[in-house]
Parts: sequence; structure tokens; C-alpha cells
Amino acid sequence: MRLMRQFGIIAGMTCVGELMHYFIPLPVPGSIYGLALMMIALMTGMIKLESVLETSQFLIDAMPLMFIPAGVGLMTAWGQLRTILLPVTVVTFVSTVLVMGITGRVTEILLAVTARGRAKGETASQELKEEVLAEENLIAEELREAAKHETEKIKHLLHGEVTKSEEPEVTDCAARSESAEAEETAKTEHAAAEATAAHGKKGRKHHGHG
Repeated sequence: MRLMRQFGIIAGMTCVGELMHYFIPLPVPGSIYGLALMMIALMTGMIKLESVLETSQFLIDAMPLMFIPAGVGLMTAWGQLRTILLPVTVVTFVSTVLVMGITGRVTEILLAVTARGRAKGETASQELKEEVLAEENLIAEELREAAKHETEKIKHLLHGEVTKSEEPEVTDCAARSESAEAEETAKTEHAAAEATAAHGKKGRKHHGHG
């Protein structure tokens, strides 16, 4: 079914070429019109190459068979060709060489244009990949810097919290130390006062006995 569809597209182009040959008053064969239409359709993308590829390859391979009917027709018209054999031979030879040369040159030009277009496309694709990679690296660097900044910020905040939590403990220790020293001083003063009072009492008693 796929091959029939491809053959139908090629036959349709040939039919349109024959109609153009019929309605356009120019000495151009219908097959040439058909080939021109097919080339324009393929170049503009109206017809995809995959849509006619397999059938076209088959027809090119079978092209030598297409010359058999023309050769048989020349044999039947030998009586008419015998009088103009030399001019026909020269024209055939010259036209064959011209067609081969022009076809080869046009093919080389098309291949060169296609190769340049492909190379340009690959270069553009490579440049696009490099730009995307550079953008990704820049974004990754910015993310690393932001993460580093946030980490430093969190460490600073945690260090501040630890310092604040340690300050009351130091103050409490100093207060307890000062309180203990005051108590020891008070106890010492109290003991000294008691000793002084006791010594005074003993002196008074000794004085009374005397």
C-alpha cells in the first residue's frame, strides 16, 4: 500500500506536467514539467522525500528497461532515419554529453549546498549546546555562592545563640562566687567578733577576781 501511494504521487506529478504541456504553448515536454514540479515540491517541503523515496529508487533501477520501447520504435522507423542518420547521431551524442555534464554539475552544486547547510546546522547546534552549558555552569556557580552565603549566615547565627546562652552561665557563676566570698567574709567577721567578745569576758572575770 505504501509503494502504491508513492507511485500515485509520482504519477500525479507526471499527469500535471502533461496538462501543463497541453495548455502552455512552449516546446517543453510534459515529463520536464513533471520533474520541475516534483523538485519544487520536494524543496519546499510540500512532499517529503520519504513519501516517494522507495518508488523513485525502484524506477531509477528499472530505467534501462524504459529505453527498450524507444529502441524498438527506432528500428521500425529505420527507413525514415536513414536519410538523416548523421545529423541525428551528432545531435544525440552532443545532447547526451551536455545532459551528463549539466546533470553532474547541478548535482555537485546541490550536494555542496546541502553539505554547507548541514555543517551550518551542526555548528549552530554546537554553539547552542555550548551556550546552554555555559548558562548552566553560571547558574550552578550562583547557587553554590548562595548556598555558601546562607551557610555562613546560619553558622554566624548559631555562634551568636551559643554566646548568648553561655553569658548568663558565666554571670551566674560570678554571682555565686561573689556570694560565697561574702558569706565567708561574714562568717570570718562573725567568728572574729565572737572571739573578741569571749576574750573581753575573760578579761573582766580575771579583773573581778583580782
